[in-house]
Amino acid sequence: MFKGSNYKPFHVVNATFVGVKLLQFILVWLAPSTFDTSTHLFLERFGITSDPWWSKLLAWDSVFFVKTSEWIRITGNWTPQYEHEWAFSPYWAQIITSSDVQHTVLRAVVLNILLHYVSTWILYFLTKVTFPPFGQKAQTEVALITSVLFILSSAAGFLISIYSEPIAFTLSLFGMLLRQLSVKFDVYGNIQLNHIKWIGYVLSSFCFSMAFLNRSNCLLLGIFYIYDCLNLWKQKMWITSIFYPIFSGAVLFATFVYSYYYVPYGVFCPERGEWCTRKILDLPLTYQSLYSYIQSKHWNVGFLKYWTLNNIPNFLFGLPNILIIWNSVDYFSYQYTLQNMKPYIWIARALLLIIVFFANVQIINRVSSFLPLPLWFIADILHKKYTDTRVVKYYLIWLLIWIPLQTALFACFLPPA
Repeated sequence: MFKGSNYKPFHVVNATFVGVKLLQFILVWLAPSTFDTSTHLFLERFGITSDPWWSKLLAWDSVFFVKTSEWIRITGNWTPQYEHEWAFSPYWAQIITSSDVQHTVLRAVVLNILLHYVSTWILYFLTKVTFPPFGQKAQTEVALITSVLFILSSAAGFLISIYSEPIAFTLSLFGMLLRQLSVKFDVYGNIQLNHIKWIGYVLSSFCFSMAFLNRSNCLLLGIFYIYDCLNLWKQKMWITSIFYPIFSGAVLFATFVYSYYYVPYGVFCPERGEWCTRKILDLPLTYQSLYSYIQSKHWNVGFLKYWTLNNIPNFLFGLPNILIIWNSVDYFSYQYTLQNMKPYIWIARALLLIIVFFANVQIINRVSSFLPLPLWFIADILHKKYTDTRVVKYYLIWLLIWIPLQTALFACFLPPA
């Protein structure tokens, strides 16, 4: 794949990106009007009585981002109007807020396209610095295949809409790149932090924190700091662990506490009751986070709560990504072991555990977009021309069918969401 001297990464990535986005927008344009009237009723509140083409992008949860954005614009209050709307990043809503609904939608779409494009190149360079130097040509090919696969994301229609996935995975990948440029591993697997580039390591925590503010699953990126800390403790490098992974992890943890416990308490408690009734050590921090309360009450999130007969189709929708992530974990754990991959493996395992046993399983098709591990697995398989890995072959076939199909279904406001 991409053999020969004529291909150039810049041209391949650009052509693929433009081609995929153009195809998706053509499908949105050709899609019939949505079968659900909620978007039309929502737009009528703002004096828009027709259904412009961009209204097809206001499907599923995207309408909540726009609603919060309009609430911010009209009232000047950055917090959402209703409790359940806190599940949809008010921080992203602030970023996309514009002069009216139409401009907000178009601004969000343009930003998401730009973020997806920029993150494609961030992933390209992250791949080159993560894989061992087994030759410039081989490195470039693996990085290029990874970038193309990232463009062909199973998130599909969600990435041309108003969802917060693009800003979350852009910040996640940039944080990974900053951390990777700051660490090295010796032949024994011991971590070596580059003290000259320490600022990059610390800045990675701010990237991860901002990614988390836009997508809650990005909290799993804190596993990088747990892994690095344990590695340094094994080497008895106590001081280094404090100034690097412990400090960086504390930044991410403080963001988690601030956004999920402290801020909601100040907005709703103690008058709200229910999740407000119990505090941590009599501090202005709720015992239960608002986010977990919302997920449990409105989306039935909880251990095995999604394991019902009527959700079998949703498990089938998520099965391809479950299998490819599982195989990527197995591949880099036992078949192609790289020290660099260990924290990525931990993160992938944790995400699989949460999605399969606690969450709405089908969302793995979009929330796993911040994981480079499955893309590296497929890219390495294709680069080495392994012919006995059927899971990669079938996944790629599914992806080529899924992207246009899901985009069209999304534009028609039809499941899967």
